[in-house]
Amino acid sequence: MAELQTEQLNDFYINIGLDNNEMNHNFFKNYVEQNLHKSIHLLEKEIKHNLLVLDVRRLEIYFNQVIEKLENSTFLKFDDAKIEEYVKKYDLNKENILNINNKELIHYLTLIGDPFDPLHGANYESYFKAEKIKSIFYKYTAKHEILFFLDRIRSLQTKYIDKSVKKKISYAKLFSYELSKYDSLAIEHNYYAYYNSILLPYIAKVKEEVQEYILELNPIKIPLYLDKTIEEIENAGFQNESATIIDKYVSKYKIDLKKLPEVKDSKLREILSTKDFRQEMPYNEFSEIEYVQLNFYLYGLRTETIKLLDYLKGLQVNYQITSNVETKELLNYNKIVFKSYDTQKWFDTALRSLNTIDKDSVIRRGFQAIANTFYKDEVCKKYIFQYAFSLKDYIAHLNKEYAAGIERNDKLSESVNHIDKVNGLVMEYQSKLQNNTTE
Repeated sequence: MAELQTEQLNDFYINIGLDNNEMNHNFFKNYVEQNLHKSIHLLEKEIKHNLLVLDVRRLEIYFNQVIEKLENSTFLKFDDAKIEEYVKKYDLNKENILNINNKELIHYLTLIGDPFDPLHGANYESYFKAEKIKSIFYKYTAKHEILFFLDRIRSLQTKYIDKSVKKKISYAKLFSYELSKYDSLAIEHNYYAYYNSILLPYIAKVKEEVQEYILELNPIKIPLYLDKTIEEIENAGFQNESATIIDKYVSKYKIDLKKLPEVKDSKLREILSTKDFRQEMPYNEFSEIEYVQLNFYLYGLRTETIKLLDYLKGLQVNYQITSNVETKELLNYNKIVFKSYDTQKWFDTALRSLNTIDKDSVIRRGFQAIANTFYKDEVCKKYIFQYAFSLKDYIAHLNKEYAAGIERNDKLSESVNHIDKVNGLVMEYQSKLQNNTTE
């Protein structure tokens, strides 16, 4: 297994450090590229490597080390006010400080030489000024490049760590428990508060949870998940409450059931909106109000539960059809080249995401080189492809699946231009595997 790499992180301060003597003998932009930008690029490359080799526990420690290193950079202490005089004088854009068109400023940023060199004679002041300007501009640029890089690292940390360690609450599993707590009806809450602020929002949370799981799950597993969710909702039994529980009120107050929880009758509306937190009402009067509110709430609980079950069963039908199609596809994947149907599907999605295939499924220029990059990738060999499969079999798959028209069966086009793009997709796939393992 590949080892953790820390060389770029350990030497980051040294690599991006400001050496005035070296900068005096370089154009400013060249110095920025060779020191600051190159160091950040190499550190980012090292981080991407480590994302592939570390488990979630070690990744968490590693991310903290990287962030601490960046946050402790002395460049972050630079006072931005020091560059303001140049921004105003040369009409610069602080968001794009390296885009400089002013001839005078360009002169100083491209002036090369040691301020103490006696050969400069009376011009020595220009070299001192150039050194000062270069130093201020470098510190400002370094500060904001590091801050930008920090944001990217924190985003990666959220993507690779937070999702793995946070466990979701199952709203469906708690459906019965949460919605059975109506013993404070007419005391702390009235019927309307229960219906609009507790019942409906909870139903919405269940639906949202279901949609999140559907997006994350393999399509084959979705019908089973929906079966389990429907069972949990049905076990609460709210759909079995009496359908006639408020019939006497319907006829008495001329209620339109389709418009509940709202009612037109002002007297009934007052009953349903009453709450006696201090228990100041006569017991008989309070008991009657509580009884009416309870009946209406149970009817609403029945109605909304039935709606939720209808919604879930509709999803169940749709995804059962999808599952049947996926099952057929599962039997037809290329078992010689790929470890599973899922890995073949990932490979196809990855190829298309890199624009190697157009909307009409015709391959584009660069298809062979990108396919070759996947073929040579060590992580792909471990997780995507079958052990010791041949290039001949791989090319045969490309020709059959994508009509690639590759004539030779022992060679593919090569290019280094696609390595980073392919590595990014592979790294994301590996991370997803690690997350699924830890959850």
